[in-house]
Amino acid sequence: MASAVAVVEAAVPVVAGSATKDKVLMSAAKHPKMKKTLLLIILCFMLILAACKKDHADNKKITSVASVIWGGEPAADGSGWYIKLQDSSEVHPNNLPEEFMQTQIIRQSVKVTFEYTGEKYQTGMMVYSIPVVKIYSIEKQ
Repeated sequence: MASAVAVVEAAVPVVAGSATKDKVLMSAAKHPKMKKTLLLIILCFMLILAACKKDHADNKKITSVASVIWGGEPAADGSGWYIKLQDSSEVHPNNLPEEFMQTQIIRQSVKVTFEYTGEKYQTGMMVYSIPVVKIYSIEKQ
């Protein structure tokens, strides 16, 4: 009980000639369950926030026909190398092999197996970020 009163005392500003601090202390003394209830509410809120995190949590390997595309130099507001999947979504490979990074070939058809890393990639004038993927295998089509 004394620790709850100490916490409330620290949280309530001292105002000269005011009974605010005394009212809060009396309220905490009358309702000892108040601290437990508040902690329970905070814990539930934190759990809800953690559960709402959107990502590719299952991190399964995905195989897709796709295109490796050169989106321009990132230093000049381009998007660098990215992969456009069959469903038109775009991903950024964090380990694209050198043989696929030839600026003479702007678009290459490939079959790729990858896994989402949970990270996001954004560069230059990109208004949105795209998911980063780890490539396990990639071959020209």
